[in-house]
Amino acid sequence: MGDVPPKAFISHAGEDKPFVLQFAEKLRDNGINAWVDEWEILPGDKLIDKIFEQGIGQCVAFVIILSHNSVKKPWVVEELDAALVKRIEERTKIIPVRIDDCEVPVALRATAWINIDPEGDYDAGLHTVLSSIYGTTIKPPIGDTPEVFTEVLTLDDYDLEETRILEYIVKQQAETTSRHVRSSQIREAFPDLPAQVINDAIEVFEGNGIIEVIREGGMTPFTFLAVRVRPHGWVKYAPHFLGVDSKTDVNSVLTLIASEGRVSGSVISERLNMEPVRVSMAVDYLDAMGRVRCHRFAGSAPYTFSGVEATARGRRAVRS
Repeated sequence: MGDVPPKAFISHAGEDKPFVLQFAEKLRDNGINAWVDEWEILPGDKLIDKIFEQGIGQCVAFVIILSHNSVKKPWVVEELDAALVKRIEERTKIIPVRIDDCEVPVALRATAWINIDPEGDYDAGLHTVLSSIYGTTIKPPIGDTPEVFTEVLTLDDYDLEETRILEYIVKQQAETTSRHVRSSQIREAFPDLPAQVINDAIEVFEGNGIIEVIREGGMTPFTFLAVRVRPHGWVKYAPHFLGVDSKTDVNSVLTLIASEGRVSGSVISERLNMEPVRVSMAVDYLDAMGRVRCHRFAGSAPYTFSGVEATARGRRAVRS
């Protein structure tokens, strides 16, 4: 609403004035510029100008007090008609407040009204009116998304089962000394999932370039023997599942390689205090980007390379 208090025009019958003045004071106590004729119209004022231009014409809410007294008043009916026109033209909010068992006018039956007992404690009704004028809600706030569903919402278009499988593969890649995760391991980890669901998930990950798949030697009911997370998949999903800042790993490894010349995986691990799997994934990712050149010989485990050096593109990337 900004610095200007929202204005609410109070339409009522004179017989209901005691309640109206008390109700209007409560509105003003809560930051609402309640417009009541007794406070606004002075001797000599033009009634039409005061009511329809300065009152209804400038209000953001039209509060009409419904009672046996007011529903039969021609003046109240005219005010209501003016407000209905304004709501259509400028979207003024009409808030009917019924203070006895009067019949709600036909023009208002499609509008939600509030029942208030003038003789009782009507704080709850007052709060509802305030919420309506300020445009707030009394419904409870929405809590945090359960963790198991948060993963689904933050992982591209993967469903819950695919997300669980991918998380398992990435974590196994980080924890196991083997370079591949076998189908038998995945089946043991997810005994509740049909084999077809697992096969489909592996096919989806492979198609997205997230994993590489060994299919030769696969045994029914699985269509693959083992899988391994590709460097691209590691860089993309290790932050989500492992809390690893894989992009920083890549930058740090490239900077070290460019400054040291040809180095081994153990040197990188020692200098950067980085686990072998993180070093291997960073180096393989850089190799795929053409920023390093790897030398691969047998016996280099737990690393996927025996030595690595920066290419011209890699050194240029560091300088920039």
